[in-house]
Amino acid sequence: MDTLVASAWTSAEQGVANLTALRPLAAPGTRLAAYVPALPPRPADPSVLAAEWSACLAAGADELHLYHAGLASRARLTALRTALDAVRTRPEV
Repeated sequence: MDTLVASAWTSAEQGVANLTALRPLAAPGTRLAAYVPALPPRPADPSVLAAEWSACLAAGADELHLYHAGLASRARLTALRTALDAVRTRPEV
C-alpha cells in the first residue's frame, strides 16, 4: 500500500484521532491521507475549512481527499480554493 486514508468526516478532532491511531499501523514510507468533506454540513467558510485541514495535516496527513468537491457550487469551490491556498502557505505544511 502506498497510502492509507483516515476519515475526518465527522470533525477535525475525530480526523486527528483517526490519523494518530493509523500512523503506527502504517509501514515506513506509507503516506497518510485525511478524507475530509467539502460539502455541507461543513460551512463554505475558508477559515473554518483551513483550520480543520491544518489540524489533520499537523496530525500527520500527507494529503487531503476532498469528498465530493465536484458537486460543490461555484461559491463553495471558491471557498475550497481559498482554504487550500491558506493551508499551502502555512509554514509548518
